[in-house]
Amino acid sequence: MRYTEDLVTRASELHHDAIVIAGHTDICPDVGKRQRAGERGVFAARHAPVLRSGGITAVCDHVAGDARYHIDFPFRNIQGTNRLKFAVQAIDAMYRDAEASPETMLVVMTADDIVRAKREGKIAVVLCLEGASPIEGDLNLLGVYYRLGVRKMGLTHDHRNLLADGVRSGADGGLTTFGKDAVREMHRLGMIVDVSHIAPKGFWDAIEVGGGPVHASHSNCAALCDHPRNLTDDMLRAVAKSGGVVGAHALGPLITKSGRPEFEQLLDHIEHMVAVMGEDHVSIGPDLMENYPKEEYDLLWQGTPKLHYVYPPEFDSYAKFPNITAGLLHREWPEAKIRKLLGENLLRSFRTVWKPVGTAA
Repeated sequence: MRYTEDLVTRASELHHDAIVIAGHTDICPDVGKRQRAGERGVFAARHAPVLRSGGITAVCDHVAGDARYHIDFPFRNIQGTNRLKFAVQAIDAMYRDAEASPETMLVVMTADDIVRAKREGKIAVVLCLEGASPIEGDLNLLGVYYRLGVRKMGLTHDHRNLLADGVRSGADGGLTTFGKDAVREMHRLGMIVDVSHIAPKGFWDAIEVGGGPVHASHSNCAALCDHPRNLTDDMLRAVAKSGGVVGAHALGPLITKSGRPEFEQLLDHIEHMVAVMGEDHVSIGPDLMENYPKEEYDLLWQGTPKLHYVYPPEFDSYAKFPNITAGLLHREWPEAKIRKLLGENLLRSFRTVWKPVGTAA
Protein backbone atom coordinates (compact mmCIF):
# COMPACT_ATOMS: atom_id res chain seq x y z
CA MET A 1 0.00 0.00 0.00
CA ARG A 2 1.39 3.41 -1.01
CA TYR A 3 0.36 6.33 1.18
CA THR A 4 0.44 10.03 0.39
CA GLU A 5 3.40 12.06 1.59
CA ASP A 6 1.10 14.02 3.89
CA LEU A 7 -0.25 10.85 5.50
CA VAL A 8 3.26 9.43 6.00
CA THR A 9 4.34 12.67 7.68
CA ARG A 10 1.28 12.69 9.96
CA ALA A 11 1.86 9.04 10.83
CA SER A 12 5.52 9.61 11.65
CA GLU A 13 4.80 12.58 13.90
CA LEU A 14 1.99 10.78 15.70
CA HIS A 15 3.89 7.55 16.09
CA HIS A 16 7.06 9.06 17.50
CA ASP A 17 5.08 11.23 19.93
CA ALA A 18 3.00 8.32 21.22
CA ILE A 19 3.77 5.72 23.88
CA VAL A 20 4.42 2.63 21.74
CA ILE A 21 4.51 -0.77 23.46
CA ALA A 22 5.33 -4.03 21.69
CA GLY A 23 3.23 -6.38 23.81
CA HIS A 24 5.25 -9.54 23.13
CA THR A 25 8.87 -9.83 21.99
CA ASP A 26 11.67 -12.43 21.98
CA ILE A 27 14.88 -10.52 22.68
CA CYS A 28 16.27 -12.13 25.83
CA PRO A 29 17.36 -15.44 24.23
CA ASP A 30 19.73 -13.48 21.99
CA VAL A 31 20.98 -11.38 24.91
CA GLY A 32 21.69 -14.43 27.07
CA LYS A 33 23.36 -16.39 24.26
CA ARG A 34 25.73 -13.55 23.42
CA GLN A 35 26.48 -12.75 27.05
CA ARG A 36 27.59 -16.35 27.55
CA ALA A 37 29.94 -15.83 24.61
CA GLY A 38 31.47 -12.84 26.39
CA GLU A 39 29.59 -9.92 24.83
CA ARG A 40 28.26 -6.97 26.82
CA GLY A 41 25.64 -4.41 25.90
CA VAL A 42 23.91 -6.80 23.50
CA PHE A 43 20.54 -5.06 23.74
CA ALA A 44 22.06 -1.66 23.00
CA ALA A 45 24.17 -2.93 20.11
CA ARG A 46 21.80 -5.36 18.35
CA HIS A 47 18.23 -4.54 19.34
CA ALA A 48 17.92 -0.90 20.41
CA PRO A 49 18.72 0.55 16.96
CA VAL A 50 15.89 -1.41 15.35
CA LEU A 51 13.45 -0.64 18.17
CA ARG A 52 14.31 3.06 18.05
CA SER A 53 13.80 3.12 14.30
CA GLY A 54 10.31 1.78 14.98
CA GLY A 55 9.60 4.44 17.60
CA ILE A 56 9.11 1.81 20.29
CA THR A 57 8.95 2.98 23.90
CA ALA A 58 8.72 -0.40 25.63
CA VAL A 59 8.83 -4.12 24.92
CA CYS A 60 7.20 -6.91 26.92
CA ASP A 61 9.93 -9.49 26.56
CA HIS A 62 9.53 -13.11 27.59
CA VAL A 63 12.74 -14.06 29.32
CA ALA A 64 11.90 -17.68 30.16
CA GLY A 65 9.03 -20.14 30.32
CA ASP A 66 7.91 -23.58 29.18
CA ALA A 67 9.47 -24.03 25.77
CA ARG A 68 12.41 -26.37 25.15
CA TYR A 69 14.69 -23.53 24.13
CA HIS A 70 14.31 -22.12 27.65
CA ILE A 71 16.95 -24.55 28.84
CA ASP A 72 20.52 -23.40 29.14
CA PHE A 73 22.86 -24.72 26.49
CA PRO A 74 24.54 -27.58 28.46
CA PHE A 75 21.13 -29.00 29.37
CA ARG A 76 19.26 -28.74 26.06
CA ASN A 77 18.77 -32.47 25.71
CA ILE A 78 17.19 -32.83 29.15
CA GLN A 79 13.53 -31.96 28.85
CA GLY A 80 11.61 -30.53 31.75
CA THR A 81 14.57 -29.63 33.93
CA ASN A 82 16.43 -26.47 34.99
CA ARG A 83 13.73 -24.04 33.89
CA LEU A 84 13.94 -22.24 37.22
CA LYS A 85 17.70 -21.94 36.87
CA PHE A 86 17.40 -20.68 33.33
CA ALA A 87 14.74 -18.13 34.28
CA VAL A 88 16.93 -16.64 37.02
CA GLN A 89 19.93 -16.57 34.67
CA ALA A 90 17.84 -14.91 31.94
CA ILE A 91 16.52 -12.25 34.30
CA ASP A 92 20.08 -11.60 35.45
CA ALA A 93 21.18 -11.30 31.81
CA MET A 94 18.68 -8.52 31.19
CA TYR A 95 19.76 -6.65 34.31
CA ARG A 96 23.41 -7.04 33.29
CA ASP A 97 22.64 -5.56 29.90
CA ALA A 98 20.73 -2.68 31.49
CA GLU A 99 23.72 -1.99 33.75
CA ALA A 100 26.07 -2.08 30.76
CA SER A 101 23.93 0.40 28.79
CA PRO A 102 21.98 2.57 31.28
CA GLU A 103 21.58 5.30 28.67
CA THR A 104 19.70 2.88 26.41
CA MET A 105 17.75 0.33 28.43
CA LEU A 106 15.54 0.43 31.53
CA VAL A 107 14.11 -2.68 33.23
CA VAL A 108 10.57 -1.84 34.30
CA MET A 109 9.30 -2.13 37.85
CA THR A 110 6.36 0.32 37.63
CA ALA A 111 4.19 1.75 34.86
CA ASP A 112 5.80 5.14 35.50
CA ASP A 113 9.09 3.61 34.35
CA ILE A 114 7.63 3.31 30.85
CA VAL A 115 6.71 7.01 30.83
CA ARG A 116 10.15 7.85 32.22
CA ALA A 117 11.84 5.81 29.48
CA LYS A 118 9.92 7.75 26.84
CA ARG A 119 10.96 11.04 28.41
CA GLU A 120 14.63 10.02 28.69
CA GLY A 121 14.92 8.43 25.26
CA LYS A 122 15.42 4.92 26.64
CA ILE A 123 13.71 1.65 25.80
CA ALA A 124 11.79 0.12 28.67
CA VAL A 125 11.81 -3.66 29.08
CA VAL A 126 8.95 -5.43 30.87
CA LEU A 127 10.13 -8.86 32.03
CA CYS A 128 7.65 -11.68 31.29
CA LEU A 129 7.44 -15.46 31.50
CA GLU A 130 5.90 -17.42 28.63
CA GLY A 131 4.65 -20.44 30.50
CA ALA A 132 4.69 -21.18 34.23
CA SER A 133 7.25 -24.01 34.36
CA PRO A 134 9.85 -21.80 36.12
CA ILE A 135 7.68 -21.67 39.26
CA GLU A 136 8.10 -25.46 39.60
CA GLY A 137 4.94 -26.11 41.58
CA ASP A 138 5.72 -23.48 44.24
CA LEU A 139 3.36 -20.49 44.41
CA ASN A 140 5.87 -18.65 46.61
CA LEU A 141 8.15 -18.37 43.59
CA LEU A 142 5.60 -16.13 41.91
CA GLY A 143 6.34 -13.56 44.60
CA VAL A 144 10.08 -14.03 44.10
CA TYR A 145 9.76 -13.43 40.36
CA TYR A 146 7.58 -10.40 41.00
CA ARG A 147 10.26 -8.92 43.27
CA LEU A 148 12.79 -9.56 40.49
CA GLY A 149 10.67 -7.55 38.07
CA VAL A 150 8.51 -10.13 36.27
CA ARG A 151 5.25 -8.33 35.60
CA LYS A 152 3.40 -10.73 33.29
CA MET A 153 3.22 -14.51 32.95
CA GLY A 154 1.66 -16.67 30.28
CA LEU A 155 -0.02 -19.59 32.00
CA THR A 156 1.24 -22.03 29.35
CA HIS A 157 3.26 -22.15 26.19
CA ASP A 158 2.10 -24.73 23.63
CA HIS A 159 2.26 -27.88 25.74
CA ARG A 160 1.08 -29.09 29.15
CA ASN A 161 2.56 -27.82 32.39
CA LEU A 162 1.45 -27.96 36.02
CA LEU A 163 -1.16 -25.25 35.45
CA ALA A 164 -2.98 -26.30 32.28
CA ASP A 165 -2.85 -27.66 28.74
CA GLY A 166 -1.40 -25.60 25.93
CA VAL A 167 -2.92 -25.45 22.46
CA ARG A 168 -0.59 -28.14 21.06
CA SER A 169 -0.87 -30.55 24.00
CA GLY A 170 -3.59 -32.63 22.35
CA ALA A 171 -5.73 -32.21 25.46
CA ASP A 172 -8.06 -29.62 26.95
CA GLY A 173 -8.33 -30.38 30.64
CA GLY A 174 -8.62 -26.80 31.83
CA LEU A 175 -6.78 -25.28 34.76
CA THR A 176 -5.58 -27.68 37.42
CA THR A 177 -6.25 -26.89 41.06
CA PHE A 178 -2.69 -25.58 41.23
CA GLY A 179 -3.35 -23.54 38.09
CA LYS A 180 -6.38 -21.86 39.63
CA ASP A 181 -4.39 -21.12 42.78
CA ALA A 182 -1.61 -19.64 40.63
CA VAL A 183 -4.06 -17.33 38.85
CA ARG A 184 -5.42 -16.13 42.19
CA GLU A 185 -1.89 -15.52 43.47
CA MET A 186 -0.93 -13.60 40.33
CA HIS A 187 -3.92 -11.31 40.76
CA ARG A 188 -3.04 -10.83 44.42
CA LEU A 189 0.55 -9.90 43.60
CA GLY A 190 -0.31 -7.68 40.65
CA MET A 191 1.22 -9.92 37.97
CA ILE A 192 -0.68 -9.92 34.68
CA VAL A 193 -2.34 -13.21 33.71
CA ASP A 194 -1.63 -13.97 30.03
CA VAL A 195 -3.72 -16.63 28.25
CA SER A 196 -2.09 -16.65 24.81
CA HIS A 197 -1.18 -20.29 23.94
CA ILE A 198 -3.57 -21.87 26.47
CA ALA A 199 -6.15 -24.50 25.40
CA PRO A 200 -9.80 -23.31 25.37
CA LYS A 201 -11.05 -24.76 28.66
CA GLY A 202 -8.06 -23.32 30.48
CA PHE A 203 -8.90 -19.93 28.98
CA TRP A 204 -12.43 -20.07 30.31
CA ASP A 205 -11.24 -21.32 33.70
CA ALA A 206 -8.89 -18.32 33.96
CA ILE A 207 -11.80 -16.01 33.19
CA GLU A 208 -14.04 -17.79 35.71
CA VAL A 209 -11.46 -17.60 38.52
CA GLY A 210 -11.73 -13.82 38.26
CA GLY A 211 -9.83 -11.42 40.46
CA GLY A 212 -8.47 -9.09 37.82
CA PRO A 213 -7.84 -8.47 34.12
CA VAL A 214 -6.86 -11.33 31.84
CA HIS A 215 -4.65 -10.52 28.84
CA ALA A 216 -3.84 -12.33 25.62
CA SER A 217 -0.52 -10.78 24.67
CA HIS A 218 -0.20 -12.20 21.15
CA SER A 219 -3.36 -13.68 19.65
CA ASN A 220 -5.60 -12.94 16.66
CA CYS A 221 -9.25 -13.47 15.70
CA ALA A 222 -10.62 -16.95 15.04
CA ALA A 223 -13.45 -15.35 13.08
CA LEU A 224 -10.93 -14.24 10.43
CA CYS A 225 -8.45 -17.14 10.69
CA ASP A 226 -9.43 -20.38 12.38
CA HIS A 227 -6.12 -21.16 14.07
CA PRO A 228 -5.89 -22.85 17.52
CA ARG A 229 -3.92 -19.88 18.85
CA ASN A 230 -6.63 -17.39 17.87
CA LEU A 231 -9.56 -16.28 20.03
CA THR A 232 -13.25 -16.57 19.25
CA ASP A 233 -15.43 -13.49 19.50
CA ASP A 234 -16.82 -14.81 22.80
CA MET A 235 -13.25 -15.07 24.11
CA LEU A 236 -12.44 -11.54 22.94
CA ARG A 237 -15.52 -10.20 24.71
CA ALA A 238 -14.59 -12.10 27.90
CA VAL A 239 -11.10 -10.55 27.94
CA ALA A 240 -12.59 -7.09 27.47
CA LYS A 241 -15.14 -7.71 30.24
CA SER A 242 -12.31 -8.70 32.60
CA GLY A 243 -10.60 -5.39 31.85
CA GLY A 244 -7.83 -7.04 29.86
CA VAL A 245 -6.12 -6.35 26.55
CA VAL A 246 -5.46 -8.51 23.46
CA GLY A 247 -2.37 -7.94 21.33
CA ALA A 248 -2.67 -8.48 17.57
CA HIS A 249 -0.07 -10.98 16.31
CA ALA A 250 1.97 -10.45 13.12
CA LEU A 251 2.72 -14.13 12.41
CA GLY A 252 1.36 -15.27 9.05
CA PRO A 253 -0.43 -18.50 10.06
CA LEU A 254 -2.41 -16.53 12.67
CA ILE A 255 -3.43 -13.94 10.06
CA THR A 256 -4.49 -16.12 7.14
CA LYS A 257 -4.52 -19.72 5.98
CA SER A 258 -4.09 -18.77 2.34
CA GLY A 259 -0.47 -18.10 1.45
CA ARG A 260 1.65 -15.16 2.45
CA PRO A 261 -0.07 -12.79 4.89
CA GLU A 262 -0.97 -9.33 3.68
CA PHE A 263 -0.60 -6.22 5.80
CA GLU A 264 -4.21 -5.24 5.19
CA GLN A 265 -5.27 -8.61 6.61
CA LEU A 266 -3.41 -7.84 9.83
CA LEU A 267 -5.21 -4.50 10.02
CA ASP A 268 -8.48 -6.39 9.47
CA HIS A 269 -7.74 -8.46 12.61
CA ILE A 270 -7.11 -5.26 14.58
CA GLU A 271 -10.34 -3.69 13.38
CA HIS A 272 -12.31 -6.86 14.13
CA MET A 273 -10.95 -6.89 17.68
CA VAL A 274 -11.97 -3.27 18.15
CA ALA A 275 -15.44 -3.96 16.75
CA VAL A 276 -15.92 -6.87 19.19
CA MET A 277 -14.05 -5.62 22.28
CA GLY A 278 -14.07 -1.84 22.04
CA GLU A 279 -11.10 0.44 21.40
CA ASP A 280 -9.85 0.30 25.01
CA HIS A 281 -8.86 -3.37 24.93
CA VAL A 282 -6.69 -3.86 21.82
CA SER A 283 -2.92 -3.56 21.42
CA ILE A 284 -0.09 -4.92 19.28
CA GLY A 285 1.77 -8.11 20.35
CA PRO A 286 3.96 -8.54 17.27
CA ASP A 287 6.17 -11.50 18.32
CA LEU A 288 8.60 -10.79 15.47
CA MET A 289 11.52 -13.25 15.62
CA GLU A 290 13.94 -10.55 14.54
CA ASN A 291 17.63 -11.00 15.41
CA TYR A 292 16.65 -14.29 17.04
CA PRO A 293 19.48 -16.83 17.44
CA LYS A 294 19.24 -19.46 14.70
CA GLU A 295 20.28 -22.20 17.14
CA GLU A 296 17.38 -21.32 19.43
CA TYR A 297 14.92 -21.24 16.52
CA ASP A 298 16.05 -24.66 15.28
CA LEU A 299 15.79 -26.15 18.77
CA LEU A 300 12.32 -24.71 19.30
CA TRP A 301 10.91 -26.65 16.35
CA GLN A 302 13.10 -29.76 16.55
CA GLY A 303 11.00 -32.88 16.05
CA THR A 304 7.81 -30.91 15.34
CA PRO A 305 6.24 -29.60 12.14
CA LYS A 306 8.13 -26.47 11.16
CA LEU A 307 6.34 -23.22 11.84
CA HIS A 308 8.06 -20.82 9.48
CA TYR A 309 8.13 -17.26 10.67
CA VAL A 310 6.50 -15.36 7.81
CA TYR A 311 5.12 -11.86 8.31
CA PRO A 312 3.48 -9.21 6.14
CA PRO A 313 6.36 -7.47 4.33
CA GLU A 314 5.20 -4.10 5.69
CA PHE A 315 5.56 -5.42 9.25
CA ASP A 316 8.39 -7.95 9.34
CA SER A 317 10.68 -5.77 11.47
CA TYR A 318 10.19 -3.65 14.57
CA ALA A 319 11.65 -0.81 12.52
CA LYS A 320 8.43 -0.93 10.46
CA PHE A 321 6.11 -0.37 13.43
CA PRO A 322 5.14 3.10 12.09
CA ASN A 323 3.39 1.32 9.21
CA ILE A 324 0.70 0.29 11.72
CA THR A 325 0.05 3.95 12.47
CA ALA A 326 0.05 4.89 8.77
CA GLY A 327 -2.28 2.03 7.89
CA LEU A 328 -4.81 3.01 10.52
CA LEU A 329 -4.66 6.68 9.58
CA HIS A 330 -5.34 5.57 6.02
CA ARG A 331 -8.42 3.75 7.36
CA GLU A 332 -9.45 7.07 8.93
CA TRP A 333 -8.88 6.13 12.55
CA PRO A 334 -8.78 9.22 14.80
CA GLU A 335 -5.42 9.91 16.39
CA ALA A 336 -6.68 9.35 19.95
CA LYS A 337 -7.85 5.85 19.03
CA ILE A 338 -4.50 5.02 17.42
CA ARG A 339 -2.63 6.16 20.53
CA LYS A 340 -4.70 3.75 22.61
CA LEU A 341 -3.78 0.84 20.34
CA LEU A 342 -0.09 1.76 20.19
CA GLY A 343 0.44 1.79 23.93
CA GLU A 344 -2.07 3.64 26.06
CA ASN A 345 -4.33 0.62 26.54
CA LEU A 346 -1.48 -1.51 27.83
CA LEU A 347 -0.10 1.32 29.96
CA ARG A 348 -3.54 1.86 31.54
CA SER A 349 -3.84 -1.84 32.33
CA PHE A 350 -0.33 -1.96 33.79
CA ARG A 351 -1.23 0.92 36.09
CA THR A 352 -4.40 -0.91 37.13
CA VAL A 353 -2.81 -4.31 37.77
CA TRP A 354 0.77 -3.80 38.95
CA LYS A 355 1.26 -3.21 42.66
CA PRO A 356 4.29 -1.91 44.54
CA VAL A 357 6.42 -4.78 45.79
CA GLY A 358 5.43 -5.86 49.28
CA THR A 359 1.95 -4.25 49.25
CA ALA A 360 -0.13 -7.22 48.08
CA ALA A 361 -2.85 -7.95 50.63
